[in-house]
Amino acid sequence: MLTKYDRSVKMEFRKNPNYWIKDQPVLEGFDQPIIPEYAQRHAQFLAGKVWSAGGTNQQDLLSTVDELPYLNIFQGDWPRGNWQIYFGLRPDSPFRDERVRRAVSSVIDRDLITETFYGLEDLSEAGWPVQMRTHSLGVAGGYKAFWVDPKGDEYTEEQRKAFGPYPEEAKRLMDAAGYGDGIETKFHYIGTGQYGTTFPKVAEAYKGYFEADGLFKLQTQNPDYSTEYLPKIYFGQGDFEGIAWGASTIFPHVAQHLSSYFASGGSRQ
Repeated sequence: MLTKYDRSVKMEFRKNPNYWIKDQPVLEGFDQPIIPEYAQRHAQFLAGKVWSAGGTNQQDLLSTVDELPYLNIFQGDWPRGNWQIYFGLRPDSPFRDERVRRAVSSVIDRDLITETFYGLEDLSEAGWPVQMRTHSLGVAGGYKAFWVDPKGDEYTEEQRKAFGPYPEEAKRLMDAAGYGDGIETKFHYIGTGQYGTTFPKVAEAYKGYFEADGLFKLQTQNPDYSTEYLPKIYFGQGDFEGIAWGASTIFPHVAQHLSSYFASGGSRQ
């Protein structure tokens, strides 16, 4: 049972004295520290201060195994959370035009991003089973029965182009929307370690894709995670200028995700 919660510090769990199974040994309890910074969380795990490290970055996995060969390692399921693009949707925003949003998405080489930043080749060479799945439109790969492979026949050719890399399609869409000379705006992402050390590097790669053919001229903004990013962008319901790169919440059911991010009046976007 959760018996104590110190916000941003730790959660304390203790044995339920009334649990119905009486003939099995049960832990008296455990404490779970709350360590938002990935680098610090990983360092505490390596030092033996915490006993589990769910969500270890894949690029850190092999070195961690070498350092701590006695570890038990379990392959996780497909994630329900994912990195995603948020658009500023104020009344004068160019991103209210679906063609502009599709253009942003069309320039990204998702496979190359995944292979480059998440160590798939290194893991494969080390004998670890590796698979790659691209999140579909609005639905992360972990929502199994609801996920549709963007590379499959269920998508039209036009829809598949939204997953890139199709820079020519992006140029066509921008011209059609009246932004052939490009859009000058802001690009927001957190530069600190709440989402791990890889996250800012991926953000920089995305910015490179957006600016490669002059379709966008972006001014980098690194908002403070707690005071700016969360209230003004993540929960901002589109009330900001430009493009933001961030994380999504993990929900028990896909309907919760869709209503939070895509329904009118949703709590996030």
